[in-house]
Amino acid sequence: MRGGGYDGYGGYGGRGRSSRGPGGVIVIVVILVVVLVAAGLFVKHRRDAEAQRRQAQAQAVVTSFLAALSSGDAPAAAAQVMPARAAAASTVLSETRAQMHAVTLRYAVTGPVDSTRRPGAAYRATLEVRGLGPASWTGRVPLQRVGDTWKVAFTPAVVHPALTDGGHFAYTRERPSRGRILVADGQSMTLDADLAGNLRGQVTTAKTDAEAAAAGPRFLKDDDIGTSGLQRAFNETLQGQPGGALSVVDADGRTTATVVSARRADGQDVTTSLDLRIQRAAEAAVATVPQAGAIAAVDTRTGQILALVNHPSAGFGRAIGGKGPPGSTFKIITSAAALIAGIPPSTVLDCSATTKVNGRTFKNAENEAAGPIGWTKAFADSCNTWFVRLQDKVPQSTLTSTAALFGFATDADSTKAQQAAAGILPIRSFGGSYPAPRDRAQAAGQSIGQDLVLASPLQMASVAAAVADGTWRQPVLTSKPGASHALPAGVASTLRGFMAAVPGPGGTAAKAGLPAGTAGKTGTAETAASDADPKKTDSWFVGYRGTIAFAVEFDQAGFGADVAAPAAARFLRALG
Repeated sequence: MRGGGYDGYGGYGGRGRSSRGPGGVIVIVVILVVVLVAAGLFVKHRRDAEAQRRQAQAQAVVTSFLAALSSGDAPAAAAQVMPARAAAASTVLSETRAQMHAVTLRYAVTGPVDSTRRPGAAYRATLEVRGLGPASWTGRVPLQRVGDTWKVAFTPAVVHPALTDGGHFAYTRERPSRGRILVADGQSMTLDADLAGNLRGQVTTAKTDAEAAAAGPRFLKDDDIGTSGLQRAFNETLQGQPGGALSVVDADGRTTATVVSARRADGQDVTTSLDLRIQRAAEAAVATVPQAGAIAAVDTRTGQILALVNHPSAGFGRAIGGKGPPGSTFKIITSAAALIAGIPPSTVLDCSATTKVNGRTFKNAENEAAGPIGWTKAFADSCNTWFVRLQDKVPQSTLTSTAALFGFATDADSTKAQQAAAGILPIRSFGGSYPAPRDRAQAAGQSIGQDLVLASPLQMASVAAAVADGTWRQPVLTSKPGASHALPAGVASTLRGFMAAVPGPGGTAAKAGLPAGTAGKTGTAETAASDADPKKTDSWFVGYRGTIAFAVEFDQAGFGADVAAPAAARFLRALG
Protein backbone atom coordinates (compact mmCIF):
# COMPACT_ATOMS: atom_id res chain seq x y z
CA MET A 1 0.00 0.00 0.00
CA ARG A 2 1.35 3.44 -0.92
CA GLY A 3 2.05 6.05 1.66
CA GLY A 4 2.85 5.60 5.24
CA GLY A 5 1.16 3.25 7.64
CA TYR A 6 1.33 1.94 11.09
CA ASP A 7 4.65 0.08 11.44
CA GLY A 8 3.84 -2.05 14.38
CA TYR A 9 6.35 -0.38 16.56
CA GLY A 10 4.35 2.46 17.94
CA GLY A 11 4.23 4.87 15.02
CA TYR A 12 3.85 5.59 11.43
CA GLY A 13 7.11 5.22 9.62
CA GLY A 14 6.95 4.78 5.93
CA ARG A 15 10.29 3.46 5.07
CA GLY A 16 11.69 2.83 8.55
CA ARG A 17 12.46 6.60 9.40
CA SER A 18 13.55 7.52 12.89
CA SER A 19 11.28 9.82 14.97
CA ARG A 20 14.14 12.37 15.15
CA GLY A 21 13.56 13.76 11.70
CA PRO A 22 14.47 17.24 10.41
CA GLY A 23 11.95 18.96 12.66
CA GLY A 24 13.57 17.60 15.78
CA VAL A 25 17.01 18.67 14.64
CA ILE A 26 15.77 22.18 14.08
CA VAL A 27 14.34 22.32 17.57
CA ILE A 28 17.61 21.18 19.04
CA VAL A 29 19.51 23.73 17.00
CA VAL A 30 17.17 26.52 18.08
CA ILE A 31 17.57 25.49 21.70
CA LEU A 32 21.32 25.50 21.37
CA VAL A 33 21.27 28.93 19.74
CA VAL A 34 19.06 30.30 22.47
CA VAL A 35 21.33 28.85 25.12
CA LEU A 36 24.41 30.29 23.43
CA VAL A 37 22.81 33.70 22.99
CA ALA A 38 21.67 33.71 26.58
CA ALA A 39 25.13 32.72 27.70
CA GLY A 40 26.62 35.48 25.57
CA LEU A 41 24.21 38.01 26.93
CA PHE A 42 25.01 36.88 30.45
CA VAL A 43 28.73 37.19 29.82
CA LYS A 44 28.25 40.59 28.18
CA HIS A 45 26.09 41.73 31.07
CA ARG A 46 28.74 40.67 33.55
CA ARG A 47 31.44 42.33 31.43
CA ASP A 48 29.40 45.55 31.22
CA ALA A 49 28.66 45.48 34.92
CA GLU A 50 32.34 45.03 35.68
CA ALA A 51 33.25 47.88 33.34
CA GLN A 52 30.72 50.13 35.00
CA ARG A 53 32.01 49.17 38.41
CA ARG A 54 35.58 49.92 37.38
CA GLN A 55 34.49 53.21 35.81
CA ALA A 56 32.59 54.28 38.92
CA GLN A 57 35.51 53.29 41.09
CA ALA A 58 37.95 55.28 38.93
CA GLN A 59 35.62 58.29 39.04
CA ALA A 60 35.41 58.09 42.82
CA VAL A 61 39.19 57.85 43.25
CA VAL A 62 39.88 60.86 41.01
CA THR A 63 37.10 62.92 42.60
CA SER A 64 38.25 62.16 46.14
CA PHE A 65 41.89 62.82 45.29
CA LEU A 66 41.24 66.21 43.68
CA ALA A 67 38.84 67.27 46.44
CA ALA A 68 41.49 66.52 49.07
CA LEU A 69 44.11 68.28 46.95
CA SER A 70 41.88 71.36 46.70
CA SER A 71 41.19 71.51 50.43
CA GLY A 72 44.85 71.05 51.36
CA ASP A 73 44.25 67.71 53.09
CA ALA A 74 47.47 65.94 52.08
CA PRO A 75 46.85 62.73 54.11
CA ALA A 76 43.39 62.31 52.54
CA ALA A 77 44.83 62.81 49.07
CA ALA A 78 47.65 60.37 49.78
CA ALA A 79 45.09 57.75 50.82
CA GLN A 80 44.04 57.57 47.15
CA VAL A 81 47.62 57.05 45.97
CA MET A 82 49.34 53.71 45.25
CA PRO A 83 50.66 52.41 48.59
CA ALA A 84 54.27 52.44 47.40
CA ARG A 85 54.06 56.19 46.67
CA ALA A 86 51.58 57.35 49.32
CA ALA A 87 54.14 58.62 51.87
CA ALA A 88 56.10 60.54 49.24
CA ALA A 89 52.88 61.99 47.85
CA SER A 90 51.81 63.27 51.27
CA THR A 91 55.16 65.04 51.71
CA VAL A 92 55.14 66.60 48.24
CA LEU A 93 51.55 67.77 48.55
CA SER A 94 52.14 69.39 51.95
CA GLU A 95 55.34 71.12 50.86
CA THR A 96 54.07 72.41 47.53
CA ARG A 97 50.89 73.78 49.06
CA ALA A 98 52.96 76.00 51.33
CA GLN A 99 55.32 76.93 48.50
CA MET A 100 52.41 78.15 46.36
CA HIS A 101 51.33 80.78 48.96
CA ALA A 102 47.79 79.74 48.12
CA VAL A 103 44.83 81.79 49.25
CA THR A 104 42.58 79.37 47.38
CA LEU A 105 43.47 76.34 45.23
CA ARG A 106 40.98 74.25 43.31
CA TYR A 107 41.47 71.21 41.09
CA ALA A 108 38.46 70.23 38.96
CA VAL A 109 37.98 67.34 36.50
CA THR A 110 37.48 68.70 32.98
CA GLY A 111 36.35 65.55 31.17
CA PRO A 112 35.31 61.92 31.56
CA VAL A 113 37.45 59.62 33.66
CA ASP A 114 39.10 56.97 31.47
CA SER A 115 39.20 53.48 32.99
CA THR A 116 40.27 51.56 29.85
CA ARG A 117 42.95 52.65 27.38
CA ARG A 118 44.62 55.48 29.33
CA PRO A 119 43.37 55.30 32.89
CA GLY A 120 43.01 58.71 34.55
CA ALA A 121 41.43 62.10 34.01
CA ALA A 122 42.33 65.62 32.91
CA TYR A 123 41.92 68.53 35.32
CA ARG A 124 42.12 72.32 35.47
CA ALA A 125 43.70 73.99 38.49
CA THR A 126 42.87 77.54 39.58
CA LEU A 127 45.06 79.24 42.18
CA GLU A 128 44.93 82.59 43.97
CA VAL A 129 48.50 83.38 44.97
CA ARG A 130 48.62 85.56 48.07
CA GLY A 131 50.12 88.90 47.26
CA LEU A 132 50.32 88.28 43.50
CA GLY A 133 46.94 87.30 42.07
CA PRO A 134 45.26 84.48 40.12
CA ALA A 135 46.85 81.65 38.11
CA SER A 136 45.67 78.49 36.38
CA TRP A 137 46.98 75.42 34.54
CA THR A 138 45.85 72.07 33.20
CA GLY A 139 47.16 68.62 34.01
CA ARG A 140 46.25 64.97 34.44
CA VAL A 141 45.71 62.46 37.25
CA PRO A 142 46.96 59.00 36.09
CA LEU A 143 45.42 55.84 37.54
CA GLN A 144 46.73 52.30 37.98
CA ARG A 145 45.12 49.07 39.13
CA VAL A 146 46.27 47.81 42.50
CA GLY A 147 44.60 44.46 43.16
CA ASP A 148 40.90 44.96 42.63
CA THR A 149 40.88 48.75 42.86
CA TRP A 150 42.19 51.91 41.26
CA LYS A 151 44.85 54.12 42.81
CA VAL A 152 46.52 57.36 41.71
CA ALA A 153 49.87 56.69 40.05
CA PHE A 154 51.40 59.72 41.74
CA THR A 155 54.38 61.74 40.56
CA PRO A 156 55.06 65.45 41.30
CA ALA A 157 53.71 66.20 37.80
CA VAL A 158 50.24 65.49 39.15
CA VAL A 159 50.50 68.75 41.14
CA HIS A 160 51.80 70.71 38.14
CA PRO A 161 52.92 69.24 34.78
CA ALA A 162 56.31 70.99 35.05
CA LEU A 163 57.06 69.74 38.56
CA THR A 164 59.60 66.89 38.74
CA ASP A 165 61.24 64.86 41.48
CA GLY A 166 63.35 67.19 43.62
CA GLY A 167 61.67 70.28 42.18
CA HIS A 168 59.68 72.93 43.98
CA PHE A 169 57.70 76.17 43.62
CA ALA A 170 59.70 79.40 44.01
CA TYR A 171 57.98 82.61 45.17
CA THR A 172 59.28 86.19 44.88
CA ARG A 173 57.52 89.47 45.70
CA GLU A 174 58.29 93.19 45.59
CA ARG A 175 56.15 95.63 47.60
CA PRO A 176 54.73 98.73 45.86
CA SER A 177 54.65 102.27 47.25
CA ARG A 178 51.33 103.27 48.85
CA GLY A 179 49.18 106.03 47.32
CA ARG A 180 47.89 109.13 49.09
CA ILE A 181 44.44 110.47 49.92
CA LEU A 182 43.95 113.96 48.52
CA VAL A 183 41.40 116.76 48.63
CA ALA A 184 39.89 118.17 45.44
CA ASP A 185 42.81 120.47 44.52
CA GLY A 186 45.38 117.68 44.86
CA GLN A 187 46.70 118.58 48.30
CA SER A 188 47.14 115.96 50.98
CA MET A 189 44.22 115.43 53.32
CA THR A 190 46.69 115.51 56.19
CA LEU A 191 46.79 119.33 55.87
CA ASP A 192 43.49 119.44 57.79
CA ALA A 193 43.49 117.93 61.28
CA ASP A 194 39.72 117.26 61.30
CA LEU A 195 39.77 115.42 57.97
CA ALA A 196 42.96 113.56 58.84
CA GLY A 197 41.64 112.45 62.21
CA ASN A 198 38.02 111.62 61.39
CA LEU A 199 38.00 110.65 57.73
CA ARG A 200 41.41 109.71 56.37
CA GLY A 201 41.92 106.77 58.74
CA GLN A 202 44.95 104.91 60.00
CA VAL A 203 47.64 102.81 58.31
CA THR A 204 49.46 100.09 60.23
CA THR A 205 51.90 97.32 59.37
CA ALA A 206 50.40 93.83 59.38
CA LYS A 207 52.09 92.01 62.24
CA THR A 208 50.69 88.56 61.51
CA ASP A 209 49.57 86.50 58.53
CA ALA A 210 46.02 86.63 59.91
CA GLU A 211 46.00 90.45 59.91
CA ALA A 212 47.24 90.47 56.33
CA ALA A 213 44.70 87.86 55.20
CA ALA A 214 41.86 89.90 56.72
CA ALA A 215 42.84 92.86 54.53
CA GLY A 216 42.62 90.87 51.28
CA PRO A 217 44.51 88.45 49.02
CA ARG A 218 47.10 91.02 47.92
CA PHE A 219 48.41 91.59 51.43
CA LEU A 220 51.15 89.79 53.35
CA LYS A 221 52.70 90.14 56.75
CA ASP A 222 54.76 93.37 57.04
CA ASP A 223 52.65 95.12 54.36
CA ASP A 224 51.11 98.51 55.17
CA ILE A 225 47.36 98.13 55.62
CA GLY A 226 44.61 100.70 56.05
CA THR A 227 42.73 99.80 59.22
CA SER A 228 40.11 102.56 59.36
CA GLY A 229 38.45 105.35 57.40
CA LEU A 230 39.26 105.97 53.75
CA GLN A 231 42.58 104.17 54.15
CA ARG A 232 40.63 100.99 54.76
CA ALA A 233 37.87 101.68 52.22
CA PHE A 234 40.36 102.24 49.39
CA ASN A 235 42.98 99.81 50.68
CA GLU A 236 43.64 97.95 47.43
CA THR A 237 43.68 101.10 45.27
CA LEU A 238 46.14 102.79 47.62
CA GLN A 239 48.30 99.71 48.02
CA GLY A 240 48.76 99.02 44.32
CA GLN A 241 49.91 95.77 42.73
CA PRO A 242 52.92 93.96 44.20
CA GLY A 243 55.42 92.61 41.69
CA GLY A 244 56.84 89.11 41.69
CA ALA A 245 56.34 85.60 40.42
CA LEU A 246 55.51 82.02 41.30
CA SER A 247 57.64 79.60 39.27
CA VAL A 248 58.30 75.89 39.01
CA VAL A 249 62.00 75.06 39.56
CA ASP A 250 63.65 71.69 38.93
CA ALA A 251 66.18 69.87 41.12
CA ASP A 252 69.04 71.77 39.44
CA GLY A 253 67.51 75.17 40.17
CA ARG A 254 66.32 75.86 36.62
CA THR A 255 62.92 77.48 36.06
CA THR A 256 60.76 75.09 34.07
CA ALA A 257 57.48 77.03 34.16
CA THR A 258 56.09 80.37 35.35
CA VAL A 259 52.77 79.91 37.14
CA VAL A 260 52.06 83.63 37.61
CA SER A 261 54.06 86.78 37.01
CA ALA A 262 53.06 90.30 38.08
CA ARG A 263 54.73 93.60 37.33
CA ARG A 264 54.86 95.94 40.30
CA ALA A 265 52.46 98.89 40.08
CA ASP A 266 52.63 101.51 42.81
CA GLY A 267 49.41 102.45 44.59
CA GLN A 268 47.19 105.12 43.09
CA ASP A 269 46.26 108.34 44.84
CA VAL A 270 42.60 108.70 45.78
CA THR A 271 41.25 112.20 45.16
CA THR A 272 38.18 113.17 47.16
CA SER A 273 35.70 115.97 46.45
CA LEU A 274 36.51 117.80 49.68
CA ASP A 275 37.38 121.49 49.32
CA LEU A 276 39.84 122.82 51.91
CA ARG A 277 38.55 126.39 51.52
CA ILE A 278 34.99 125.30 52.31
CA GLN A 279 36.18 122.94 55.03
CA ARG A 280 38.07 125.68 56.84
CA ALA A 281 35.21 128.16 56.53
CA ALA A 282 32.96 125.59 58.22
CA GLU A 283 35.53 124.87 60.92
CA ALA A 284 35.78 128.57 61.76
CA ALA A 285 31.98 128.83 61.90
CA VAL A 286 31.62 126.25 64.68
CA ALA A 287 34.79 127.07 66.60
CA THR A 288 33.16 129.52 69.05
CA VAL A 289 30.16 127.31 69.94
CA PRO A 290 30.63 125.57 73.31
CA GLN A 291 28.40 122.60 72.45
CA ALA A 292 29.45 119.65 70.30
CA GLY A 293 28.26 119.88 66.71
CA ALA A 294 28.91 119.36 63.03
CA ILE A 295 28.59 120.86 59.56
CA ALA A 296 28.28 118.90 56.34
CA ALA A 297 28.28 120.57 52.93
CA VAL A 298 27.60 119.08 49.48
CA ASP A 299 27.53 120.24 45.88
CA THR A 300 23.87 120.56 44.89
CA ARG A 301 24.64 119.52 41.29
CA THR A 302 26.53 116.30 41.94
CA GLY A 303 26.05 115.21 45.56
CA GLN A 304 29.82 115.40 46.03
CA ILE A 305 30.82 116.20 49.60
CA LEU A 306 32.61 119.54 49.99
CA ALA A 307 33.16 119.68 53.76
CA LEU A 308 32.75 117.48 56.83
CA VAL A 309 33.38 119.33 60.07
CA ASN A 310 33.21 117.82 63.53
CA HIS A 311 33.28 119.99 66.64
CA PRO A 312 35.37 119.16 68.54
CA SER A 313 37.50 117.61 65.81
CA ALA A 314 38.85 114.84 68.06
CA GLY A 315 36.71 111.88 69.04
CA PHE A 316 33.54 111.32 67.07
CA GLY A 317 32.85 111.94 63.37
CA ARG A 318 29.33 113.21 63.98
CA ALA A 319 29.04 114.89 60.55
CA ILE A 320 28.59 111.49 58.93
CA GLY A 321 28.06 109.19 61.91
CA GLY A 322 25.75 111.23 64.08
CA LYS A 323 22.17 110.07 64.35
CA GLY A 324 19.43 112.04 66.02
CA PRO A 325 15.97 113.48 65.42
CA PRO A 326 16.19 116.24 62.79
CA GLY A 327 13.29 118.16 64.31
CA SER A 328 11.51 120.69 62.15
CA THR A 329 14.03 120.41 59.32
CA PHE A 330 12.07 117.23 58.44
CA LYS A 331 9.10 119.47 57.56
CA ILE A 332 10.80 119.81 54.16
CA ILE A 333 10.00 116.15 53.53
CA THR A 334 6.52 116.32 55.07
CA SER A 335 5.78 119.27 52.76
CA ALA A 336 7.09 117.34 49.77
CA ALA A 337 4.83 114.39 50.63
CA ALA A 338 1.78 116.65 50.90
CA LEU A 339 2.54 118.26 47.54
CA ILE A 340 3.00 114.82 45.95
CA ALA A 341 -0.36 113.81 47.45
CA GLY A 342 -1.97 116.70 45.57
CA ILE A 343 -2.54 119.15 48.43
CA PRO A 344 -2.33 122.67 46.93
CA PRO A 345 0.32 125.15 48.15
CA SER A 346 -2.50 127.59 48.88
CA THR A 347 -3.77 125.38 51.72
CA VAL A 348 -4.74 127.20 54.93
CA LEU A 349 -4.80 125.35 58.28
CA ASP A 350 -5.04 126.33 61.92
CA CYS A 351 -1.79 127.11 63.76
CA SER A 352 -3.20 126.67 67.23
CA ALA A 353 -1.02 126.56 70.35
CA THR A 354 -1.75 122.85 70.81
CA THR A 355 -3.50 119.96 69.10
CA LYS A 356 -4.20 116.36 70.04
CA VAL A 357 -3.82 113.17 68.04
CA ASN A 358 -4.98 109.88 69.62
CA GLY A 359 -4.78 111.51 73.05
CA ARG A 360 -1.22 112.82 72.54
CA THR A 361 -0.72 116.60 72.76
CA PHE A 362 1.46 118.48 70.29
CA LYS A 363 2.42 122.09 70.86
CA ASN A 364 4.39 124.91 69.30
CA ALA A 365 7.58 126.39 70.69
CA GLU A 366 6.70 128.68 73.61
CA ASN A 367 3.03 127.85 72.97
CA GLU A 368 2.78 130.32 70.09
CA ALA A 369 -0.46 130.45 68.11
CA ALA A 370 -1.15 132.23 64.81
CA GLY A 371 -4.62 131.00 63.92
CA PRO A 372 -5.46 130.01 60.33
CA ILE A 373 -2.41 130.66 58.13
CA GLY A 374 -1.07 129.60 54.75
CA TRP A 375 1.61 127.04 54.01
CA THR A 376 4.50 129.46 53.39
CA LYS A 377 3.96 131.27 56.68
CA ALA A 378 3.50 128.00 58.57
CA PHE A 379 6.82 126.80 57.13
CA ALA A 380 8.60 130.08 57.89
CA ASP A 381 7.16 130.14 61.44
CA SER A 382 7.77 126.38 61.85
CA CYS A 383 4.29 125.82 63.29
CA ASN A 384 4.15 122.28 64.64
CA THR A 385 0.37 122.06 65.01
CA TRP A 386 -0.12 123.23 61.40
CA PHE A 387 2.09 120.42 60.12
CA VAL A 388 0.48 117.83 62.37
CA ARG A 389 -2.81 118.76 60.74
CA LEU A 390 -1.21 118.69 57.27
CA GLN A 391 0.19 115.19 57.63
CA ASP A 392 -3.23 113.94 58.67
CA LYS A 393 -4.36 114.70 55.11
CA VAL A 394 -1.54 112.67 53.54
CA PRO A 395 -1.67 108.87 53.09
CA GLN A 396 0.94 107.16 55.22
CA SER A 397 2.23 105.32 52.15
CA THR A 398 2.99 108.69 50.53
CA LEU A 399 4.84 109.93 53.62
CA THR A 400 6.92 106.75 53.64
CA SER A 401 7.67 106.76 49.92
CA THR A 402 8.63 110.45 50.05
CA ALA A 403 11.08 109.79 52.88
CA ALA A 404 12.62 107.08 50.70
CA LEU A 405 12.73 109.54 47.78
CA PHE A 406 14.99 111.74 49.91
CA GLY A 407 17.26 108.83 50.84
CA PHE A 408 15.78 107.74 54.16
CA ALA A 409 15.65 104.02 54.89
CA THR A 410 12.04 103.03 55.54
CA ASP A 411 12.29 99.42 56.72
CA ALA A 412 9.94 98.70 59.60
CA ASP A 413 12.75 96.95 61.45
CA SER A 414 14.83 99.80 62.88
CA THR A 415 17.98 97.65 62.89
CA LYS A 416 17.59 96.86 59.21
CA ALA A 417 16.74 100.49 58.56
CA GLN A 418 19.95 101.69 60.13
CA GLN A 419 21.97 99.09 58.27
CA ALA A 420 20.36 100.15 55.00
CA ALA A 421 21.03 103.80 55.74
CA ALA A 422 24.69 103.12 56.47
CA GLY A 423 26.87 102.67 53.43
CA ILE A 424 26.13 106.18 52.19
CA LEU A 425 29.93 106.40 52.03
CA PRO A 426 32.62 103.74 51.70
CA ILE A 427 33.27 104.17 55.43
CA ARG A 428 31.10 103.71 58.51
CA SER A 429 28.35 106.31 58.29
CA PHE A 430 24.65 106.92 58.87
CA GLY A 431 22.19 108.27 56.35
CA GLY A 432 18.71 108.47 57.79
CA SER A 433 15.83 106.24 58.87
CA TYR A 434 12.07 106.68 58.76
CA PRO A 435 10.48 103.48 60.14
CA ALA A 436 6.77 103.07 59.52
CA PRO A 437 4.88 104.66 62.46
CA ARG A 438 2.76 102.32 64.56
CA ASP A 439 -0.21 104.71 64.91
CA ARG A 440 -1.52 108.18 64.00
CA ALA A 441 0.11 109.82 67.00
CA GLN A 442 3.53 108.50 66.05
CA ALA A 443 2.94 109.50 62.44
CA ALA A 444 2.21 113.03 63.66
CA GLY A 445 5.41 113.06 65.70
CA GLN A 446 7.46 111.86 62.77
CA SER A 447 5.99 114.53 60.49
CA ILE A 448 7.83 117.14 62.57
CA GLY A 449 11.07 115.13 62.79
CA GLN A 450 10.57 113.45 66.16
CA ASP A 451 9.79 109.94 67.44
CA LEU A 452 11.58 107.31 65.31
CA VAL A 453 13.00 109.62 62.62
CA LEU A 454 16.80 109.80 62.69
CA ALA A 455 19.30 111.57 60.47
CA SER A 456 22.92 112.61 60.26
CA PRO A 457 24.01 116.14 59.27
CA LEU A 458 25.23 114.79 55.93
CA GLN A 459 21.82 113.22 55.23
CA MET A 460 20.04 116.52 55.90
CA ALA A 461 22.54 118.39 53.71
CA SER A 462 21.51 116.02 50.90
CA VAL A 463 17.84 116.91 51.55
CA ALA A 464 18.58 120.62 51.14
CA ALA A 465 20.59 119.88 47.98
CA ALA A 466 17.62 117.97 46.53
CA VAL A 467 15.38 121.02 46.93
CA ALA A 468 17.98 123.28 45.32
CA ASP A 469 18.57 121.02 42.32
CA GLY A 470 15.32 119.09 41.94
CA THR A 471 17.04 115.70 42.31
CA TRP A 472 18.09 113.91 45.49
CA ARG A 473 21.61 112.53 45.14
CA GLN A 474 23.42 110.17 47.44
CA PRO A 475 26.38 112.03 48.93
CA VAL A 476 29.69 110.78 47.53
CA LEU A 477 33.34 111.49 48.26
CA THR A 478 34.74 110.85 44.79
CA SER A 479 33.67 111.57 41.23
CA LYS A 480 31.80 108.27 41.04
CA PRO A 481 28.06 109.09 41.26
CA GLY A 482 25.76 107.38 43.74
CA ALA A 483 22.03 106.74 43.66
CA SER A 484 19.72 109.59 42.63
CA HIS A 485 15.96 110.27 42.64
CA ALA A 486 14.34 113.09 40.67
CA LEU A 487 11.61 114.93 42.58
CA PRO A 488 8.19 115.12 40.89
CA ALA A 489 7.58 118.17 38.71
CA GLY A 490 6.71 121.31 40.65
CA VAL A 491 7.65 119.95 44.08
CA ALA A 492 11.17 121.38 44.27
CA SER A 493 10.19 124.84 43.02
CA THR A 494 7.41 125.10 45.63
CA LEU A 495 9.75 123.95 48.39
CA ARG A 496 12.29 126.57 47.32
CA GLY A 497 9.68 129.23 47.93
CA PHE A 498 8.95 127.85 51.40
CA MET A 499 12.65 127.68 52.33
CA ALA A 500 13.38 131.17 51.00
CA ALA A 501 10.82 132.55 53.47
CA VAL A 502 12.64 131.17 56.55
CA PRO A 503 15.50 133.75 56.53
CA GLY A 504 13.09 136.43 55.33
CA PRO A 505 11.11 138.94 57.41
CA GLY A 506 9.16 137.15 60.11
CA GLY A 507 10.85 133.80 59.46
CA THR A 508 12.52 131.84 62.26
CA ALA A 509 16.00 132.63 60.86
CA ALA A 510 15.34 136.29 60.10
CA LYS A 511 17.79 137.48 62.78
CA ALA A 512 20.55 134.93 62.09
CA GLY A 513 22.45 137.20 59.68
CA LEU A 514 22.25 134.84 56.73
CA PRO A 515 23.49 136.44 53.48
CA ALA A 516 21.08 137.22 50.66
CA GLY A 517 20.21 134.25 48.48
CA THR A 518 20.12 131.78 51.36
CA ALA A 519 17.18 129.40 51.70
CA GLY A 520 16.78 126.99 54.58
CA LYS A 521 14.89 125.55 57.53
CA THR A 522 15.48 125.76 61.24
CA GLY A 523 15.01 122.76 63.49
CA THR A 524 14.72 122.30 67.25
CA ALA A 525 14.75 118.60 68.09
CA GLU A 526 13.55 117.24 71.40
CA THR A 527 15.73 114.54 72.98
CA ALA A 528 15.97 112.66 76.24
CA ALA A 529 18.14 115.49 77.58
CA SER A 530 15.49 118.12 76.73
CA ASP A 531 12.85 116.16 78.62
CA ALA A 532 14.63 117.22 81.80
CA ASP A 533 15.71 120.64 80.55
CA PRO A 534 13.75 122.21 77.65
CA LYS A 535 16.78 124.33 76.75
CA LYS A 536 18.77 121.21 75.89
CA THR A 537 17.18 120.59 72.53
CA ASP A 538 19.35 119.82 69.51
CA SER A 539 19.83 122.86 67.31
CA TRP A 540 19.54 122.46 63.50
CA PHE A 541 19.70 124.58 60.38
CA VAL A 542 19.75 123.13 56.87
CA GLY A 543 19.82 125.10 53.66
CA TYR A 544 21.57 126.09 50.46
CA ARG A 545 23.05 129.10 48.75
CA GLY A 546 24.22 128.93 45.16
CA THR A 547 25.52 125.44 44.48
CA ILE A 548 26.40 124.66 48.11
CA ALA A 549 23.91 122.87 50.36
CA PHE A 550 24.65 122.31 54.03
CA ALA A 551 23.38 121.14 57.39
CA VAL A 552 24.48 122.49 60.78
CA GLU A 553 23.71 120.66 64.03
CA PHE A 554 24.66 121.20 67.68
CA ASP A 555 23.82 118.83 70.53
CA GLN A 556 21.71 120.20 73.42
CA ALA A 557 22.32 123.79 72.31
CA GLY A 558 18.78 125.20 72.16
CA PHE A 559 16.68 126.63 69.36
CA GLY A 560 17.89 126.18 65.80
CA ALA A 561 17.34 129.89 65.16
CA ASP A 562 19.59 130.84 68.07
CA VAL A 563 22.65 128.62 67.52
CA ALA A 564 22.70 126.58 64.31
CA ALA A 565 21.36 129.33 62.00
CA PRO A 566 23.94 131.95 63.13
CA ALA A 567 26.71 129.34 62.65
CA ALA A 568 25.41 128.75 59.12
CA ALA A 569 25.54 132.51 58.55
CA ARG A 570 29.18 132.65 59.67
CA PHE A 571 29.97 129.74 57.34
CA LEU A 572 28.36 131.36 54.29
CA ARG A 573 29.84 134.80 54.95
CA ALA A 574 33.31 133.26 55.22
CA LEU A 575 32.82 131.79 51.75
CA GLY A 576 32.00 135.28 50.41
